[in-house]
Amino acid sequence: IRTAPIVIIGFTIARDGSVSGVRVLQTSGVYALDNSAQRAIYEAAPMPRLPDQFERPAAQVEFHFELRR
Repeated sequence: IRTAPIVIIGFTIARDGSVSGVRVLQTSGVYALDNSAQRAIYEAAPMPRLPDQFERPAAQVEFHFELRR
């Protein structure tokens, strides 16, 4: 694969940095690329703790993955 549309992955980061709810919000149309983007989030977990100043118990995050070669 040389080019593909952007994949958007959504997930939740809990106060302790744990990750849940990883899902494809916008598919690239290429299953292997979508799966790779999801796997990247799981492999990066746990994330750093949320700052004490962050008022919510969790953060909703969207990552946009763009294939570049």
